Amino acid sequence: MIIDAFAGVGGNAIALARSGRWERVFAIEKDPKTLKCAKHNAEIYGVANKIFWLAGDCFEAINRFAGQKNTVIFASPPWGGKYSSFRFLRYETDVCRHQLWRG
Repeated sequence: MIIDAFAGVGGNAIALARSGRWERVFAIEKDPKTLKCAKHNAEIYGVANKIFWLAGDCFEAINRFAGQKNTVIFASPPWGGKYSSFRFLRYETDVCRHQLWRG
């Protein structure tokens, strides 16, 4: 399973779902308008049924997966604009320990 922590309009989640590599793709987005657009984009690319969408803050939503094995957290946070001075804290959980990307 892979979790797209900052789904945005769905580009990464869609690519992950289309790759066939992941049994389950979870995508988290906290902005309702952006999430609606992401769902629409997933329909266009034919992967709407392969992505489980979660509305909310990624740091809260990721806690749902604590203790699950074989879970990867993919994080491509927003940058620039209103986020240019935003500072991200180091965030570690048992969810993401010991997992490496293997193509």
